[in-house]
Amino acid sequence: MDSFEILTKQKIGQINEIWDEIGVSQKEKNQRLKSYSQQLSNFLTELVQKEEEQKNSLIQQIEDKKLEIEEITSMLKIKKNRKKKSKTSQTLLSQYQENQEILEDLHQKLTERKEVVSKVESMLNKLYQFLEIEENEQFHSTESIQKYSDQEMEKLEKELEKMANLKKNREEEMTKLHREIFDFLKTLEMNKSDNFTSFSDSFKPEYLDPNSQTNLGSKFLNELKKFRNCLENEIGTRNKLISQLKQQITDLWQEIEEDKGQQKHFLQLNRGISDEAIEAFRNEIDRANQIKKDRLQDFIQNKQKEVIELASKIGYTKELLQQKKPELFQTENITFEMLDILNSEVKILTQKVGMSEKIRILIKQRENILKEVEQFRKQKTAITMENSKQAFTSQFILREFSIQNKIEKKLPKISDELIELLEKYKSAFDGEPFLYNKRDYLHELEKSNSRRKVGSKKLVNKSNQKSNQKSNQKSNQKSLKKSNQKSN
Repeated sequence: MDSFEILTKQKIGQINEIWDEIGVSQKEKNQRLKSYSQQLSNFLTELVQKEEEQKNSLIQQIEDKKLEIEEITSMLKIKKNRKKKSKTSQTLLSQYQENQEILEDLHQKLTERKEVVSKVESMLNKLYQFLEIEENEQFHSTESIQKYSDQEMEKLEKELEKMANLKKNREEEMTKLHREIFDFLKTLEMNKSDNFTSFSDSFKPEYLDPNSQTNLGSKFLNELKKFRNCLENEIGTRNKLISQLKQQITDLWQEIEEDKGQQKHFLQLNRGISDEAIEAFRNEIDRANQIKKDRLQDFIQNKQKEVIELASKIGYTKELLQQKKPELFQTENITFEMLDILNSEVKILTQKVGMSEKIRILIKQRENILKEVEQFRKQKTAITMENSKQAFTSQFILREFSIQNKIEKKLPKISDELIELLEKYKSAFDGEPFLYNKRDYLHELEKSNSRRKVGSKKLVNKSNQKSNQKSNQKSNQKSLKKSNQKSN
C-alpha cells in the first residue's frame, strides 16, 4: 500500500469522524462514499478509454512505421505509464484537496454550531432560572453525536422561542397584576410599604416593585395572584360592611332624629372603605347608640314613674310593686325589651285604673240615687205627718215620678253594669290589689247582686216600709210625748 492510499484512508477516517460528530447517518455515509467512489470510478474509466484510444493510435503508427515501433512503443509505454500515473495522481490529489475543503468547511460549520448551541443553552438556562422552570420540564439536548444536528438545532430554536413567549406572557401578566393590586391598594387607602400579614404571611412588599424582581416563576406569580385576590375579597367584604354600617347609622340617626346637615357632613368626611372610614362609622354607631341609650334610660325612668303613679291609683305602693315585679325597675342592661315590658305594664295598669274609676263612678251614682230616694222618703213622711195635702201637689208628684223612674230604670241599669264590671275586674285581675280592698269589692259585688235579685219594686216597697216605720215611730213618740205633757 503506497503513501497515497494511506493518506486517502486517513482523510476518509477524518471525514467519518466529522460525519459522526454532526450526526451523519451510516446510510448517508455509505451514499456519500459511494458517490465519491462512483466519481473516481467514472474518472478512471474515462482515463482508460482515452489511454485505449491512444494505444490503438500508437499500434497503428507502429504498423505504419515498423522500424520505429519498438522504440516508440517503448517510449509510448513509458510515456503512457507516466501519463497514466500522472493523471491518476492528479485526480487523487484533486479528490484529496476537495475532501480537504469539505473537511475544513465541516469543521467551520461545527465550530459555528457549537458557539450557537452554547449561546442558546446559556440563554435557556437563564430563562429557566428566571421563570423557575422545573428540571423535569426543561429541554435537554442529547449528549450524542446528534447534538449539533439540524434537527437538534431546530428543537433548540423552538424551545428558545417558547421560553421567550412564556417570559413575555408572564411579564404582561405581572404588569396587569401590579396595576390591579395598586388600584386595590388605592381603593383601600393603603401603601405598598404597609404591613400585609393580615392578607398573606408569605407576601413581601418588595413583590410590588417590578424593578426588584429576580424571577418570574409561577410561584411568584401565584403569590401575586393570591395577594390580588385577597385584596379584591377584602374590598368586597369592606363594601358589604360599609353598607351594613351605613344602614345601621341611618336607622340610628332616624331614631335619635340626627340633624340632616350633620349627617351629610359626616358622610362627606368618611367616604371610601379604608380602616379609618370603617373606624369612623363604628365610632358614630357607638355615639348614636350612647345617645339612644341615654334617651332610652330617660324614657324608661319616665315610664317607671308612670307605672308607679298608675299603680298607686289601684292600691299598689312602690315597694309592693318592686317586690312583685322587680324586672320593671332594673338599673343595668337597659334595653328596648325593658321599655316594651314597661309599656305593656302601663297599658294593663291604665286598663285597671279605667275600670276602677268606672266602678267608682257607678257606685257613686248608685249611692247618690239611693241617697236621693232616702231623702225624698224622709221629706214625704214629714209632709204626710204634718199636712197630707202637700204630698199630692203637682211638683211633689213629678218629683216622686222622677224618683220612681230612677229606681225602676236607672238604678237597675247601673247595678247591672256595676255587677258586670265587678265580675270582669275580679276574673281579669284576681289576686291583684283593688281600688279599696278585695273584701270590700266582694262585699260590693254580693250587695249589688242581692239588690238586683230583689228588683226595683221590692226595693221601693222596702224603702217605703222603712220610711213608714220610721215615720210611725216618730209619730207615736210625738203623740206619746204630747199626751204625757197634757196629762202632766
